[in-house]
Amino acid sequence: MGGPGAPDDLKQAHLTQAWLAVSDDPGARVTGRYFYHQRPRDVNPAAQDPELQDRLLDHCRDLSGIALA
Repeated sequence: MGGPGAPDDLKQAHLTQAWLAVSDDPGARVTGRYFYHQRPRDVNPAAQDPELQDRLLDHCRDLSGIALA
């Protein structure tokens, strides 16, 4: 997923995850958020739709034969 067609700098990929994991920064001491370059970002509203989530889990079950709880 790198190379000249990559949408971002691969060298930056780990920085936000490491910051969230070990930082005492109040901005990093949150949960349930999506971050990009150490800044909170809004997720696609569809990602918060329980009905859509259930349909995705049903589709995964149908494809894999494994029910997810």
